[in-house]
Amino acid sequence: SPAVAVPADWSQAFALTDGSHTITITATDKAERKTVITKKVIIDTVSPSGSLEVTATAKYTDSTDQTKKWYNSQNINIKVTPSDATSGIYQVLATADDPSSDAAAWTLLTPNAGKTEYSGSVYCGAQGENTIRVKIVDNAGNDNTNDNGTVDLIAKVYIDTEVPDTETGAIISVDDSTDADKISGTKLVNGRNDVTIIMTIKDKYNENDSSTASGIKSVKYIKPLTGETSITADPVSGESDQWKVTIKKENLDTGTVVFEIED
Repeated sequence: SPAVAVPADWSQAFALTDGSHTITITATDKAERKTVITKKVIIDTVSPSGSLEVTATAKYTDSTDQTKKWYNSQNINIKVTPSDATSGIYQVLATADDPSSDAAAWTLLTPNAGKTEYSGSVYCGAQGENTIRVKIVDNAGNDNTNDNGTVDLIAKVYIDTEVPDTETGAIISVDDSTDADKISGTKLVNGRNDVTIIMTIKDKYNENDSSTASGIKSVKYIKPLTGETSITADPVSGESDQWKVTIKKENLDTGTVVFEIED
């Protein structure tokens, strides 16, 4: 009988659902000898997910908006708890850059021993609002990036590494007098009256955008002073960026006036 051509390669397509499957291949020759090969495959077409938390990072100040925290460091520590039910987590990355940009600098986060949590530090370069985005990749190559290149797993943080603007920290009134000589020159006191000082103080911000600054937290009169280590100033009611402090007559001393301003 004529020879029959036997293909060198055999192929078969399978329609498999997500999950673990075992494919069994049995090869039989003309003498009825058989070889059996089994192959386990895992199908995973679902994107991984997870949660993101900003962890202990430098000093921060709660603003009046409780959803907004200001940090005085541009390196923000985060922790990610990823989830993937099928193929498992391959890697977790984070950036404060535009994730759709080829220039985005992604930081590879470090897993704990059980790979249930990943942590690391993300550099946030902008003063004011920064958005940290996290990309989770599973072992099948799926990730949580949207079709338009964005990532929904985010945390907003607010950075202020600039000291308050000392150029605007000007005394505008001493004992209700706005006379320039009395404000900038020597103030003579007789110890029989308190002294009240009003200052204009602003936090430093970029390009006239006040949203890049956290705002003034406190103003303290430090010296010259006797009997006290400092006196806390209060915001002037109805006035923007003005602070008022009264030094009691018994606390007056001789020297150059020094204020401590914290944002």
